[in-house]
Amino acid sequence: AKEVAVLEKKKTPQEQPKQQAIIEPEPDDIVIDTAETIREPKPKRIFSHKHYYQTRIGIRAGVGYSVIGNLGAIGVFALWRHDRLGVELAADYTWLSSTLKEHKQIGNIDEKTVFRYHVIMPQVAARLYLLSDLYMGVGVGMSIPLNPGGIDFSSNRTAMFASVDELTREHLRETLRARLHVMPLLKIGYSSFKNGIEASLQYGYGFMDLIKTNENPYGYHKATNNSHLLLLTVGYTIPLTKQK
Repeated sequence: AKEVAVLEKKKTPQEQPKQQAIIEPEPDDIVIDTAETIREPKPKRIFSHKHYYQTRIGIRAGVGYSVIGNLGAIGVFALWRHDRLGVELAADYTWLSSTLKEHKQIGNIDEKTVFRYHVIMPQVAARLYLLSDLYMGVGVGMSIPLNPGGIDFSSNRTAMFASVDELTREHLRETLRARLHVMPLLKIGYSSFKNGIEASLQYGYGFMDLIKTNENPYGYHKATNNSHLLLLTVGYTIPLTKQK
């Protein structure tokens, strides 16, 4: 029998597909991903305060309240401002008035005592502008009475006893005297350099007595009467120098 030699063909492994080489970027290379859009951050708004450098003068008037009664005021002032800081120099004329009424059952007599003082109030104050036109201020003022004996006395006594009223009036004027005193001031206000309008609310406290009681034989005793002053004013200013 003939042997048939079958030559088995050796199986060769199937050729594997060639893989593409992956090139990794070097550390110094810059890779830009075009799929993402780079957005620049929006600029933030920064609050800026308007700059001022100017000197102005003005006039103001107002009404207020004090511990001894109602008051009115009119005055002139000068204002210097540099950005947020300001200095105010002022001189106000103020009149203080109050009335005391008493009834005496003996004789059925009505008495009236009127206190009326005319006062000059020079003051200096520093201002801090919190916003463009709104400010807070602190300073010191002085009250200078022009008529220290500003007291009037009257009653419903008959003309026969008119001399009693005159004598009482003189005794009051000799004994109770308005005095010079110093008071610290606090204020808040509005001050526009654009239209010149000024408005402020001011509080002052007097460390010393507003009315001094002199030694006397009439039975008037010393009393504490520190002054409390609340004053609302409005005014108008004009520039002395150009704004820088």
